[in-house]
Amino acid sequence: MAMGDLANVRQHGATFARRDRDSGSDGSRTTELDSRQRRKLALQQAKENSDPEHWQTTKSEFTRDSILRAIVECLAEYGYSNLTLGQVARKAGLSKGAMQHHFESKSAAIEAALQFIFQQQIELQQSYARGPSEPSDDQLHGRRIDALWGFVQDSSYVAFLEIAMAARTDPHLGDLVNSQYWQFRQKSRQLTAVIMPEWQHDKEKFRLGGTLVNYVLEGMAFRQTLGLSDEETDTALREHLKKMVAALFEETQTGESE
Repeated sequence: MAMGDLANVRQHGATFARRDRDSGSDGSRTTELDSRQRRKLALQQAKENSDPEHWQTTKSEFTRDSILRAIVECLAEYGYSNLTLGQVARKAGLSKGAMQHHFESKSAAIEAALQFIFQQQIELQQSYARGPSEPSDDQLHGRRIDALWGFVQDSSYVAFLEIAMAARTDPHLGDLVNSQYWQFRQKSRQLTAVIMPEWQHDKEKFRLGGTLVNYVLEGMAFRQTLGLSDEETDTALREHLKKMVAALFEETQTGESE
């Protein structure tokens, strides 16, 4: 499938997901029909912008993306223990049979959802360095922190927390979460190293700086999920974190020039 087709799939899949989420869901027949109608409209829009030669592949990718987004929304809305493939199928506007064509079991769906969640974060990190002009070093640090903060506030992160908490008492799920999480962290570090190669002169500070950002923002997001934080304090902490990371970077640069 051409990259342009895949971009169309994700664009229209995201539009469909937002419409479904904004409409609310009470499990009724009417809501299920509305979801299918929205999916049909989104498919039509994607088809108009896709290469006809690759349409069937594009359609399959579109459906899979819709399912993964529905899994994330259902995890955030109902929690891991209450998640069923039937709920996901309704949220995605599919029959249960169509849903099982892509994912035969809850375990397979959760594994794919984890990969989807972490891939979203990688794409966010790839985009934070882009802008209308060449960013300064401080702007790069700030953009990375803002990008990660946006991710941990999203339903995707709530979905991850639901899976992670369930993994605490489920050895198989625990192995899956551990494997996927550290693969993501490795990719994240590799990406940061490409964007900011100067940090590689002091790899220990590079590692600690990245860990500091992740631990602080993830902890803040967890408290926010529990209703134990306030916006003013969160904003102040993020700005302080940006200054701390910038100072760590400057210290590394100063050490190199001596």
